[in-house]
Amino acid sequence: ADTVIIASSYNLMPYSFVVHSDIHSAADLKGKRMAVSRLGGITEFAARLTFERLGLGQKDMTLIQAGPDAQRVAALQSGAVAATVLAPPGLFVATSLGLKVMADLGDLGVKYPSAVMVARRSYVAQNRATVKKFLMAFIEGLQVYAQKKDFTLGIMERYARLKDREAMSKSHDYFLKNTTLVPLTDAVAIKNALADKAAGRKLEDFFDNSVVQELIDEGFVEKVSKSLR
Repeated sequence: ADTVIIASSYNLMPYSFVVHSDIHSAADLKGKRMAVSRLGGITEFAARLTFERLGLGQKDMTLIQAGPDAQRVAALQSGAVAATVLAPPGLFVATSLGLKVMADLGDLGVKYPSAVMVARRSYVAQNRATVKKFLMAFIEGLQVYAQKKDFTLGIMERYARLKDREAMSKSHDYFLKNTTLVPLTDAVAIKNALADKAAGRKLEDFFDNSVVQELIDEGFVEKVSKSLR
C-alpha cells in the first residue's frame, strides 16, 4: 500500500481496565463477562492485551459487544458485566461512580500507535516541503497542548461538546503524561498493532520518521518549545 505513518503523538494504549467494585483480583474475573465497544475493534484488542498482563487466558472471560462508553459503564455499574476498558473522559465518569481501575495500559507500557498522521508515500516524495510545513504546525500544536492548558481545555470543550471542565482537565492531564511531543513513530508500537498481519514485510514499510527527524536535526522542535514558555 502507498500509505505510511509520518508522525505519532501517542505510542501507548490510552485505556484502563475497569472492573466492578466486587472484583478484587484478576482471579475474580474468570468465568465472567466483559464489555467491549465492538468485537474485533480496538477495545477488544486492548482487553486481550490486558488479559496477558494480568495472567488471564484468552478464554477466561466472555467478551460481549456493548457499544459506546456510556452503555458499557451502565452495564458495569449494574453488574451485567464484570469489566470493560475505557479511555478518558469515560474513564473518569466510571471512577466517579465507584468503579475501579485494575490496570492502566499506559502505565503497563503497552505500546500501540494510538494517534498518528498518515500520508501517501508518493505524496510525501512529491510534496516534501508541504508535508514538512504541516508537521511543523502539528509539532507546534503539541507544544501548545503541553504548555497552554487553559487554552487547550477551551478547544477540547468546544469540539468534544462537553461542559464538564473537571473531566476535561483530568483527560488533558491523563493524555499529556504519555503524549510524544517529538512525534516519532515507535517501531514496537507498530509491531503490536500489526500482530501477525504483516508477514514478509518490514516494520519500516509502515512508517517514515524522516521528516520529523529532519525537523529535530534542524532544531525546530527545541525552538518552538522554548518560544511558548
